[in-house]
Amino acid sequence: MKGPHGMVLTLAPSVTLAAAAVICLVFVPQLGGLGAMGFLAFGLCLVLRKPWALVAEIRAYRLLYIIPAWCAFSVLWSAEPALTLRYSLQLGATFMVVIAMACRLSPLSFFRVVLGAYAAAALASVAFGAVRADGGGWIGVFGSKNSFATAMSVLVLAGLALALDRGQTPAGRVLGAAALVGGTALLGLGQSAGASLATLVVGGLGCGIYLFRRLSRRQKRAAAVLCGAVTLLLLTVILAERSQLMALVLQGTGKDVTLTGRTDLWKEAWRQIASAPLLGQGYQAFWVQGHPVAEQLWADFDIASRRGFHFHNLYLSNMVEIGVIGVTLQLAAFFGALWLCLVWAVRDPRVETVFLAMLMLRLTLISAVEVPVYFQFDVNTVFAVAALVFGLRARGAEAGASAQRAKVRGATRAVPVSRTGPEADGHPAIVMQ
Repeated sequence: MKGPHGMVLTLAPSVTLAAAAVICLVFVPQLGGLGAMGFLAFGLCLVLRKPWALVAEIRAYRLLYIIPAWCAFSVLWSAEPALTLRYSLQLGATFMVVIAMACRLSPLSFFRVVLGAYAAAALASVAFGAVRADGGGWIGVFGSKNSFATAMSVLVLAGLALALDRGQTPAGRVLGAAALVGGTALLGLGQSAGASLATLVVGGLGCGIYLFRRLSRRQKRAAAVLCGAVTLLLLTVILAERSQLMALVLQGTGKDVTLTGRTDLWKEAWRQIASAPLLGQGYQAFWVQGHPVAEQLWADFDIASRRGFHFHNLYLSNMVEIGVIGVTLQLAAFFGALWLCLVWAVRDPRVETVFLAMLMLRLTLISAVEVPVYFQFDVNTVFAVAALVFGLRARGAEAGASAQRAKVRGATRAVPVSRTGPEADGHPAIVMQ
């Protein structure tokens, strides 16, 4: 359509619908159920815009649906079968929308959608944001300082990926720098030591990926060996001196020795896991009002709303609900996405590849003290599933290109050419077909 001054504005329907869906999720803390409904409405519009493509997408990524399928299967032993079935179906719908989004958008378009959504959240927080009642940090338009800081962390990483990509236009890199500086300032106002530390570590790794591309192939191999050796050394030191290092971290972040009660939660999680280690207690069937242990934990941690709580560890929390089998399925998808995105970013460092790698690295870091995935209508779940689909798409494209090159090499063969008279060097002449 035509804009002012005769300019033509082009809107890509799939990108527009995806942007609307992601924005709804980003603003769920403010919109509540309306945000989830908006994501589902815009997401279904995206899916139904090309319904014939849905069958191909389900067939291509059918293994990903094992996760919501197992969650739904847990209705057979869940203490809250109605809730388990409902949330499992919603998780399946979330997977369907995200897979369609990742199949129909390019990775660069997805990056732009995420950058735009979190930039909007930052601007809204500046315009209408609030500070915690106790003065302990800015919460913006989010429900807590941790949610606000997590959102600003994503904005910082997006800005960093854009600002450092030399393939971008100067205007694009300036926009990235603005997002980086603004997001960093807002992240500081959030006063979340964990989010700030995770952003710093992941941002440093992102810078390392960009620097890695300047090395020659031999230098890259040497750097990979060096990084592996340093990682092993660090792990050895951390394991040997974990008590002293933990004390330093707690002192620097102002946390107590129980990580604000997390260690007590983890002990209880292990007790719950022991009661049903393989199958768990049912998807989202533990933190339910009326569950005796959940009620006691809510009381112990002064959770007046009696909802929105978890065991503050991805592996333990999900194991309580869906058991070792379910968590194994989740971790295969989670770490598969991490590996695929890291390899892709190292081989082809661009704004979208580095950003996806940093997103997965951030989720991996916070998984030790938070439960970022897999939930219905959740933006982190969107990131994890989209990253896996994009990574699989990239691997498939690379495999296809390799097969095509091998086919060309096979078709290009040497054949003898007849000559009149004896060969000068005793060997037939060669031509390439």
